Amino acid sequence: MEINNIRIDEFPLLFGSYGICGNVNEQFTKILNQLGLFNKEAIELQTKLADIINKVKGWLEKDLSADAVDYYSRGINLLYPTKTPPEDQAFDITYQERYSIGQQFISERKKCNEKMQKCLEMCDDPEKLLKDSIVEICNVVNLVRNQFFKFNSFVEKTLNDSTNLNQNLQVQLVSLINNIDNKIEKCQNDITSSKEKIDLCQELLDSIELQFNRVRLGRTSAYSDQIQNCTICGKQYIYLKWCKSCDRDQFKNNLSEWTSGNAAIDKFIRYVQLNINHPNCVVEWIPYDQFTNITYIGNGGFATVYRAT
Repeated sequence: MEINNIRIDEFPLLFGSYGICGNVNEQFTKILNQLGLFNKEAIELQTKLADIINKVKGWLEKDLSADAVDYYSRGINLLYPTKTPPEDQAFDITYQERYSIGQQFISERKKCNEKMQKCLEMCDDPEKLLKDSIVEICNVVNLVRNQFFKFNSFVEKTLNDSTNLNQNLQVQLVSLINNIDNKIEKCQNDITSSKEKIDLCQELLDSIELQFNRVRLGRTSAYSDQIQNCTICGKQYIYLKWCKSCDRDQFKNNLSEWTSGNAAIDKFIRYVQLNINHPNCVVEWIPYDQFTNITYIGNGGFATVYRAT
């Protein structure tokens, strides 16, 4: 909501060259300037706050939504179900390290979600404060404008009346100016308070984004306590003690060792393997005769679905 400003030339009999209230022109001009500054600053703050709120909601609707937190938690717990390696992963000497990192990944992601919820709640106060302040000052300005029109019209009808009448009118006019001046001061204080609160919201949002980006890359404190470089090639691990370069080379060396029997499927799987960016996004061809405990699930839109181990 923008403030509709008041112009002196709207009231020539009050503030014109021969206006009866020419001695308050300076005070009234000051009020007009304050209104302009108030309007500009309030709109800028509303825009900044709206941007923060949109970013926070975007995080809470996608990467830091409750569903996303639950999805990754279930995925990690499925990969690392217990602190001690399951029987089928007993050979993995890095299992316990991965388990520790995975659990902290879950914990840190939940913390980011909780902090983002708090950030959204923190935005409520300055949002309401700004809205109420602008509505209040707009109402006051409209009231004063209407009163000035009445005064101006009254003066026009009583130009030849006594000086006492004009003096009385001037007293009322000054009282109105003081009233709006006080309102502006209060709203300016509210704007200052809103700005401080918005800055706190921005600082919190920035800190959460930084924290989450570190979590997303596996840079938790548990990760930092572990070896950072691959023991085979010496390159830095990308994620959870996973070496992208070595994993990709392993797939490349095994390209001739398997085939699905379908050239298009082979091409797709090999492309995914050679462009892998995450240890949990591995695609491999497993021959049908290696599956056990095959269980029928149902018919999907394009295929029949089974579950197997």
